[in-house]
This record gives sequence, C-alpha cells and structure tokens, in this order.
Amino acid sequence: MATGVFPKIQVVEAPERSYVAKPSEQLLQRFGVAHSFRLPQSYVRFALQFGAGELAGHYRIYAPVEGGMKVKRRADVETFNADTHRGPRLADYKQPEKTTNFVFFASDVGGGWYAWDTRDVRKKRLHEYAIACLDDTDVKVVAATFAEFVEKCCCRSLWEGSVREEDWSFSRFDMPTGN
Repeated sequence: MATGVFPKIQVVEAPERSYVAKPSEQLLQRFGVAHSFRLPQSYVRFALQFGAGELAGHYRIYAPVEGGMKVKRRADVETFNADTHRGPRLADYKQPEKTTNFVFFASDVGGGWYAWDTRDVRKKRLHEYAIACLDDTDVKVVAATFAEFVEKCCCRSLWEGSVREEDWSFSRFDMPTGN
C-alpha cells in the first residue's frame, strides 16, 4: 500500500495567484533538528515536491516555511505544531504520555489533527512514524507512514464506513493578503 502515490497527485494552481514557497531541504532539516527527530522520508519528498497546502479538498498539510507571521499562521508546520501543543484542547485528551511526543503536521476541515508519534517508529531506515489522529473525542493511529496517510486522505478511507470518490487534488496555500 502507498507505493508510488505521489505521482497520482494533481496540483491545482491559478497563474494569477501567488503561493507560499515550498520549503528547502535546509528548512526541513532545521525543523527535524529542533524536534530531535528525523522527518519521514516520504514527508520530505512530499514537502519538497508540493509544499504546504490542502490535499483532497479536506486535509491541510503544513511544511516549514519562511516569512512573516501571516505566512507562518497559514502554512508553517512549526507554528501549527507549537500552537497545538500550547492550546487547551490537547489537555482534554488526558493522555500526556502519548501526546507529549506528538509532532503535529496536518489538520482537516472537520477539526481533526494529525501527528507523528515519534515513539512509534514503523520503518526505522526511512524514519517513518505512526500517524495519530486526534478528533473531538479520541486519539487513534490512522496510518503507518506518511505516504499511507496521503493515500488514505485521497481515497477518503480515513473515515470508517465512508464511501466517496477518490480526490487526488492538491492546492498550495495562497500567500496571505492585507493586514
């Protein structure tokens, strides 16, 4: 499962729009060093190829970005991860032994958060970690690798009992405007 899923992704961009820049390898390395773990290789490939944006019209995937606070709030994985750890909602799960080691990298339009569980290494050589979903009430593992997570997002199989058409679209985040 999840082999070769990235070529299926179709980037949707409008030439008249300005988009948040894709991260450099240096930015990706800095983020990993700051969190004392190696980013999953599949995430690194994804971030370098696509950047930060919305996958399948439902999942927001963040990446390291440079820029002002508006850009960081819109697209930056560091900002999203820090805000998630600081916010009151995380304490509501009453599982600090788990959530303390989470590195949050995505959210969905329904309010779910997605994180790598840095203690649950699934593929050591590739630095792939289990991906946990935190929804309104529960914390559960939804994928063993980032590539598997992407495939489940696009095939809409993260929701049990859900039957939907596949959506392989990816829209990079627009540059924020105004004050």
